[in-house]
Amino acid sequence: MSKRLLSPTKQPVITLDSSTYVRLLRRCIDMKDVVVGQQIHAHILQTRFKSDTYILNTLLVMYTKCAHLVDARQLFNNMSRRDTFTWNMMLTGYAKNGHADEAFRIYEQMQQQGKRDVVSWTALIVGLVENGCGEEALEIFSQMQEDVRVMNALVSMYARCGSLDEAQQVFDNMDIKDVVSWNALIVGYADHGQYAESFDDAQQLFDKMETKNVISWNTMIGGYAELGNSDQSFQAFHKMKQEGIKADIVTFISILSAVHSPAAVEQGRQLHRLIAQSGFDSDVRVGNALINMYVKCGSIKEARQMFDNMASHDAISWNTIIGGYAEHGASEEAFRQVFDSMANRNVISWTAMIGGFSKDGDGEEAFSVFNQMQQEGIVPNTITFISILKLCASTAALLAGKRVHAIINQAGLQADICVGNALVDMYAKCGSIVDAQKVFDKMHERDVVSWNAIITGYAQHGLGEDALQLYNQMQQEGLSPDSTTFVGVLSACSHAGLVYEGLQLFNSMCHDYSIIPTVEHYGCMVDLLGRAGLLNAAEGFIRSMPFEADASIWAAFLGACRIHSNVKLADHAAKILLRTETQNAAVYVQLSNIYAAAGLWDDVEKVRNSMKDRGVKKEPGRTWIELGDQTHSFMIEDRSHPQSEKIYAELDRLGKLIQTAGYVPDTRFVVHDVDEKLKEVALCYHSEKLAIAFGIINMPSGTPIRIIKNLRVCTDCHTFTKFISKITGREIVARDSRRFHHFKNGLCSCGDFW
Repeated sequence: MSKRLLSPTKQPVITLDSSTYVRLLRRCIDMKDVVVGQQIHAHILQTRFKSDTYILNTLLVMYTKCAHLVDARQLFNNMSRRDTFTWNMMLTGYAKNGHADEAFRIYEQMQQQGKRDVVSWTALIVGLVENGCGEEALEIFSQMQEDVRVMNALVSMYARCGSLDEAQQVFDNMDIKDVVSWNALIVGYADHGQYAESFDDAQQLFDKMETKNVISWNTMIGGYAELGNSDQSFQAFHKMKQEGIKADIVTFISILSAVHSPAAVEQGRQLHRLIAQSGFDSDVRVGNALINMYVKCGSIKEARQMFDNMASHDAISWNTIIGGYAEHGASEEAFRQVFDSMANRNVISWTAMIGGFSKDGDGEEAFSVFNQMQQEGIVPNTITFISILKLCASTAALLAGKRVHAIINQAGLQADICVGNALVDMYAKCGSIVDAQKVFDKMHERDVVSWNAIITGYAQHGLGEDALQLYNQMQQEGLSPDSTTFVGVLSACSHAGLVYEGLQLFNSMCHDYSIIPTVEHYGCMVDLLGRAGLLNAAEGFIRSMPFEADASIWAAFLGACRIHSNVKLADHAAKILLRTETQNAAVYVQLSNIYAAAGLWDDVEKVRNSMKDRGVKKEPGRTWIELGDQTHSFMIEDRSHPQSEKIYAELDRLGKLIQTAGYVPDTRFVVHDVDEKLKEVALCYHSEKLAIAFGIINMPSGTPIRIIKNLRVCTDCHTFTKFISKITGREIVARDSRRFHHFKNGLCSCGDFW
């Protein structure tokens, strides 16, 4: 069985769109790189975007912020269309760079053109003050104070920029205030989360208003909804109606955002009826809000009905319904039907499709959509790349991931911190920690997510000491670890057997960083102590937890009992697990293997009968290996592959070689009522062995073989792979359900501790 990933033969053509030009220019602004900006400008002049006001405004920002005022003025003079932003940017450029006279001339021209606003006033005043023209600045400021519209705009500007203290100060100094003044300040508090921090003050401000209009109420309704306070949002909505204020489109869009759970779907239906009575249901924006409401409430059928009943759709309508299908796992047929009906599919639509197929586990279809998207000239954005990189990571599709990386570089997004973090995570989960480190080292900017990704990557690869070095480096660079960081470093200690270091870190997490341990942290500690053979200490740790241990904690403890063959404690852990995990096949298998290793075959039989009686089926082992643009899948004793005959012959050849080198099959866990030879035969054709043989046949000598298995690798396959790496001189990287194993020269990176 195989599936096609990203075609290596057709390199996608990246056609720059307006958003890409803007993104590149913003990067030039950040880096103060006017030379590259000029090159981009020259390229833009050869395209259909040479008259695009938005792009030209961004160019103007670049030139003024880089103090290239001659280039800025030449661009300004050549622009066929200038909006208020264009004028303000030129004014600001002169003012900030000490050209007060030129700034004043622009300011006067703006008055003649009717383009002046509060930003113009502010930019000129700042420029005059910075150039020692205090009297002129004071005169202009006095003119501003006489105009309530200008003062309202100043309050609004400060508020929307997050400068709420300044907004409040201007508001308090106003001699005349109207409803717009109050609304400007309240909107500022709402937009910048001040309700969450000082809601009482915001509420008091609203209550002080003598006259409230629909904007005032909409702001409160939307603010409550944004904070998740649905009840208060509805209270404000009903009170607004009681006071005789008629709801408008914004009101309904705001209140619909407060309906976002299955339990509230009936409330959403009542709103839908009210909207229909008000005559707003024909508005595409309200229709989109209704679709989104039904999606959030889990009613995809009603969302689709709303979509179908709309007289017209915009990109948001299509993207919302596609996103709804993706979120709720609709059938591929329904998913495709909507998507294929779209006349104008944009990057959001394509990204939603990729995310939907990825969520359903249909990686092949997701990769196909990604390829088709580029063939149709749609440039992937940051979210698209993050989605496809997550898919590469989950399927360990390293070659596909590298091709995506190349496309990211072509799109100029390699410096994006979110994309960089996704690349580090992808390479680590695909088994190439070296490539993960390379990406990490090249990142211009790193946040705590970046460090967590690389630390967790080293932990998964069993490189505990490297993970701890990175943890120390992270602190030296001034970043504080968070809860996820400690999961990573504690896991690293567990995989590497670093007991003392793990205990120190756990203590530091609690006392130095005041992080309250979660079940994940306790699970790491139980795993750490248990793997080190300190089973009594691990059990004591479980009993000291401030909350009841869940299945993951006891599963970690059971795994440790298996490693150290402690039947008594394993029995105890399994009984606790099976109180709630009656259908978890892994618990039965672990316990069965522990009994088998101890020779307790009657108990093995009891466990197997219990599984049969309860209808519990063990998940079949499956191993994948990537070759070129295809991923090949194998199961135990699988003969469905076209190269089966060659694979089995190769396995027989390798088996003879490694037995000569000292390999002895580990038959401890094979059923006891057959002779030893049959036991050995039962071990020969496990899925990972078939995948490795396939790799040796098809991959050039010296090429690392990378496999991924859905279950934990068994002890015999682990020993087998060590011998294969020695006699073939191959590096073999295996990702099982718990961690990575790097086999090289007869040794494994886990040190046989897994």
